[in-house]
Amino acid sequence: MLCSELQLVKTGDGFVDILPLPCNRWSCDYCAPRRRAALVHEAAAGEPNKILTLTVSPKVGTSSYERRVMLHDAFKKLVKRIKRRFAWRSLPYMAFIERTAAGEPHLHVLLRCGFIPQRWISEQMSDLICSPVVWIEAIKNTRHAVRYVTKYVGKAPAQFGQLRRYWVSRGWVVNPEEKPIADRSEFDGARLRREYWCDTLAREVTPISKHLCLENGWHRFYHGKLATERIRERDPHGVWYWALRYVQP
Repeated sequence: MLCSELQLVKTGDGFVDILPLPCNRWSCDYCAPRRRAALVHEAAAGEPNKILTLTVSPKVGTSSYERRVMLHDAFKKLVKRIKRRFAWRSLPYMAFIERTAAGEPHLHVLLRCGFIPQRWISEQMSDLICSPVVWIEAIKNTRHAVRYVTKYVGKAPAQFGQLRRYWVSRGWVVNPEEKPIADRSEFDGARLRREYWCDTLAREVTPISKHLCLENGWHRFYHGKLATERIRERDPHGVWYWALRYVQP
């Protein structure tokens, strides 16, 4: 069932349009698979040719949360050192946190760059946070890249406190698609309502007087007496219900 707790509602002449707003949480059974799919797509769109793993020694810091902060700060400094060392103007990357079985953070980084010696990276991480255990490997081809992306990005990234689970550098996506200009007029006259989607369906979709259809993400509930036949339908989220088909006057 759709997880929406908030809805945008617009009332028309004989109908009401409702746009459910999913929660977009990683812990949600409905939203998590969609977020993972979007993350994998974004990772693959960067066309990575390297995978870098950075660790943080459990001997530094006082907690896994503090070590997560230290690892993030060390990575930012490492990026600056890499660009300075190899005279690169940019270093496109996508980085995401993972939690070990012991509850400690480590960082997977997809890169699109030239050769970087593993020993040199180890030396830098040892200097930054006394954590020389690193691994960098070339991604040989698109199929190889997809395998890495699916393995490391296909599950929910770990979160420590309210810190970010993943982040992306500017210019990561290769040949980004041009996004259409949003038509804000579709939200004119809409008001926000707090209600679970299942409660909305229970109230709006009755056996004798309502019909639900999907139009560009908005669900339209018709009211009236122009029924021609009683039908059994399934909404976009797999919920079956009885409704009446209407003929427009």
